[in-house]
Amino acid sequence: MTHYLGKQDYCYLSYPKYSPRATPIIDALRNTGFRVYFNDYYFTSEWQEVVSHRLVPENCRVLIAVMDDGFAESEECLYELSLAAIFKKPILILSDSAPILPERFRHCTEGATVLPLSGSPDRLAKALKKHPLLQPALSHGSSFSHPDFEFDNDVLLKYTGTAESVVIPEGVTVIGYGAFKGNNFLKVIEFPTSLEEISSHAFAKCTELQSISLPDSLRILGEAAFWLCPSLVSAALPKTVTHPERAVFSFCKALKTIHLPRGLCVIPDAFCLKCTSLTSVSIPDTVTQIERGAFLGCDTLAVATLSADTEIEEEAFPKHTLILKT
Repeated sequence: MTHYLGKQDYCYLSYPKYSPRATPIIDALRNTGFRVYFNDYYFTSEWQEVVSHRLVPENCRVLIAVMDDGFAESEECLYELSLAAIFKKPILILSDSAPILPERFRHCTEGATVLPLSGSPDRLAKALKKHPLLQPALSHGSSFSHPDFEFDNDVLLKYTGTAESVVIPEGVTVIGYGAFKGNNFLKVIEFPTSLEEISSHAFAKCTELQSISLPDSLRILGEAAFWLCPSLVSAALPKTVTHPERAVFSFCKALKTIHLPRGLCVIPDAFCLKCTSLTSVSIPDTVTQIERGAFLGCDTLAVATLSADTEIEEEAFPKHTLILKT
């Protein structure tokens, strides 16, 4: 499933973990033309920041709460519901019975629209398509046209081509979840200066990808974005990415050099896990924390240079790596 991560209006779907109804509803909404962001539980320790980043913006027009079994006990769902109420987002509840929430959250649903959850997901999606609250979140196509790309407005959803060199069109702001995942042809990728986000697993398992240089417009680098790219030799982060998500370059066994610029604040867990060709790394003095496992399993990493003020969590580096603090 693919999140909507662009700048157009969208709806935010909240549902309890392991809800059997969530995936069919998300698929039906997307197939009906809705732009949907949903909580898929790929959370870092800063999951509340992730939720806030997606739920608070003005272009998040409505919270759809799938009040299935477990909603009232879910810390994540209750946080999403309360945040929507605080920022006065319209709330649309899908439930087969009157929702029973913990007392301190009951005010959040005052004035909310309640629709039945029963029936097929497709029928539900068609009913929601007519609802006035959700009209802004309906997609009306894309201004981009290319036979190898699938777009939703300014979001690149999927690449299906076999070219060795790919240029992503200018104007694209987001590369969606898994857009290039598993591509066995791509060697060189050119990013547009409009790009703001590379979503999780966007280039995972691109077996022939050799090097990347990310544009200065980029702000968000998602979890495992370049995971298991065995031919990737070099990578350079822009100074605009201050908090990359976990495991971005994990298991990139050919990675020899990585440029980490000033402005980077945190190196997350498993960031370069098992990058067995990495011999040295220079960490800028703006980094305040290196999380557990960030460079664990980098067997050839002999030296790491960093600020004396940087906090290093347990097992951030291999035991043999010499840490030089400046």
